[in-house]
Amino acid sequence: MAVVLWHLMSFDMFASESFTCCYKSLRVTQLMSFLCIYEIPLSQPQQIPI
Repeated sequence: MAVVLWHLMSFDMFASESFTCCYKSLRVTQLMSFLCIYEIPLSQPQQIPI
């Protein structure tokens, strides 16, 4: 349960913070970096408040 909650919070950060997104993309793969570029403008207006 805690793992799922952490994953959701982690995903929310990934979707709302461009820095976190790009930082993670550099750690994962270049494909993630490619997705990150298109993920930022789409996720900005629909941030999920905690």
